[in-house]
This record gives sequence, structure tokens and C-alpha cells, in this order.
Amino acid sequence: MIQWRKFNLSSHVNGEKNYGFFKRGTTKGEFVTVIYAGKFISEYASSQEICHWVIACTKGKKFYEPSYKEKLNIVKEIGKWGNIALEVMPSERKVVDEADIYHIWEFQYPYSFIYNISPIFEKPDVFEEKFENIKYHVEDVKGVQYIYFKSTSLNPIGWKKKQQLKNFILGEDAVAVEFILEGMGGDYACMVALKKGETLDFGLVSHFQAPPFEFYYQN
Repeated sequence: MIQWRKFNLSSHVNGEKNYGFFKRGTTKGEFVTVIYAGKFISEYASSQEICHWVIACTKGKKFYEPSYKEKLNIVKEIGKWGNIALEVMPSERKVVDEADIYHIWEFQYPYSFIYNISPIFEKPDVFEEKFENIKYHVEDVKGVQYIYFKSTSLNPIGWKKKQQLKNFILGEDAVAVEFILEGMGGDYACMVALKKGETLDFGLVSHFQAPPFEFYYQN
């Protein structure tokens, strides 16, 4: 197993100094950089702490998206609690596509999230609806919508495609989250939609200023 190397990042996150970041290479000549971008108290985690991690994966001078397994390994290997994180599909007006970096939000207890996450493990019998190369099924459980989906091709479903799926089903103003934890990441995935009009009490961009592209290419 290739070990993570820890460094300090100065004056890139919230104007403060000495934020940690982690970097490691792979046997395929790829580099993974993970930046610790601060912590917040969130009502969506039962008023407990959430840690913001920013992930950038490069090969040469090209970015690539980490897989579900890679995101889970990051949570387990360098996360504060090593248990669970979520990825956000926000309102479309809050998307800022400045770089191919990926945000995950780690918290301690899976069932401290404001909505019940148990249904995400209950794979539906059928995925009867279709959006491009994605089959999906929507289940309403006590007023909360769970969107189960899987690819009809061999290609994994990336964040941008999940964002488009969320927009197609729920509308551009809606917010949904996907949980990153053991037991998921198989032949289907599940997004949990926030109730209409609700927004998360932590942000994707307002708390983080991305370093210049060259930062991610440095060994």
C-alpha cells in the first residue's frame, strides 16, 4: 500500500495558513491530492462537526474523477473518523466549474444525518425509468425521496452526470446527497433528495478557494 505524505498548505483556504493536505502517487503514474478545507457544525448532522475534504486526481497534466472506492478509501485512510462522508449535488445555480476537483463532507455517525439513510441499502426490484445511459427508480419514504440509479453501460456514472440526473428528476433548484460508506458502491447507487426548499447549511465554494492548477501536478 502506498502511504500518504502530509504537507502544509499556506493561505489557500479561508485566508488562513497551515492547512494540511495529503498527496500520494500510484503505480500507474497517477497522483491523488486531498486538501483539508475546514470544519463546520451542521444541523444536517445533528449539530455535529463536518469536515470538508477536497480531492484532485491527476495523471500527467490531466484530471480524472476518483471512483466511489477511491473516495471511500480516502475517508477511511485520512478522514478524521474514517466512517462516512457525503457528496453533494447542489442547486444548479451554485455550481462553479473552475477545476476538476471533488468535494466530500465527512461526519462521524452515519445515522446522525437528518434523514434516515437505511433505505439506501434497500435495492429496488426494478429500475423502470431511464435518463440517457442511466436507469433509475424513485422511492418516497415518509416524505423523503430516494433516487436509486445504475449505468446501462460499462462506464461509471460521474459527478456531472449525477448532477444532470438530479436536475432531470427533481429540477435545477433541488439539492441531493450521495453517501460514501461501506456497503455501497456496488452495481447501483442512491441519492437522497432534500425536501423542497431546503438547502444545506454548509457550502461548496464559499469556504474554499482552489489552489492554482500547478499545485496538483507537483510531486
